[in-house]
Amino acid sequence: MENESGYILKSLTKGLEVLQVISEAETPLLLSEISKKTSTNMVRATRILRTFEKSGYIYRDSSKRYNLSPKMLSLGYSFVRSVEWIDIAQYYMTALYQSVGGIVSLTVMEEREIVYLARIRDREFISLTIQVGARLPVHCTAMGKVMLAYAPPETRDRIVGEIDFKMNRLTSFPIASREDFTKELARIIRQGYALNDEELALGNRAIAAPILNERGYAVAAVGVALQTIQYSREEIEKKISKQVIACATKISDDLQKLADSLNVSVDHFVKQSRGGRALNATKRR
Repeated sequence: MENESGYILKSLTKGLEVLQVISEAETPLLLSEISKKTSTNMVRATRILRTFEKSGYIYRDSSKRYNLSPKMLSLGYSFVRSVEWIDIAQYYMTALYQSVGGIVSLTVMEEREIVYLARIRDREFISLTIQVGARLPVHCTAMGKVMLAYAPPETRDRIVGEIDFKMNRLTSFPIASREDFTKELARIIRQGYALNDEELALGNRAIAAPILNERGYAVAAVGVALQTIQYSREEIEKKISKQVIACATKISDDLQKLADSLNVSVDHFVKQSRGGRALNATKRR
């Protein structure tokens, strides 16, 4: 990989660090406090602060403590208003893909089906040809099962009661009874993820975790599909499950922060921006 260190502006990196320290502080900070928190000498910290002060992004109050100005706050609000939640998910999905490969997907649930909103996949992974916008039954997909498990109880019970487990089977492996499926959903809640072991397509396993709202209900799910020759079920549950859960948790946390900034619920934020940019990227590993 090409060394990119020569393209990095260290002074800009340090300046952004200074802004972050000011923004995260519970109270305005003195020059000495900023210098200490950023491990920057007083002369350099002064130059950085004066630059931002001159540009109107920060200001000093009467006690010579530094605050963010409305100009800086407006930049953050502009980002909040323009960002699509799929963009947030894509950021963490890309990191997950780079770590484990396979096919990383983002879905939402609409009644008894899941809808694919974004996918990042290996070029070599050709056994599944699902595209953005495709729909599949909730009960034979990892993302469907995890969203159903973390759905409001009344929604979960109604959908489970409507599924015809004998007719809606894509392979010979899906759970074939309502009783067993209910037990599976309870197990998913206990462990925090759902597994699909060749229930959707032979030769493929998938694992998914829920993206949650402020009430702990799923608004979406992120999952990884892998070939059975790559990973055993045990490897997926012991190793990859942690990465998938971490990815979903980071997306959930960022969605909550943005929703709070707009003074809306996560559900509202997701529904309002669901029509935004969708990703169906193919990567060459």
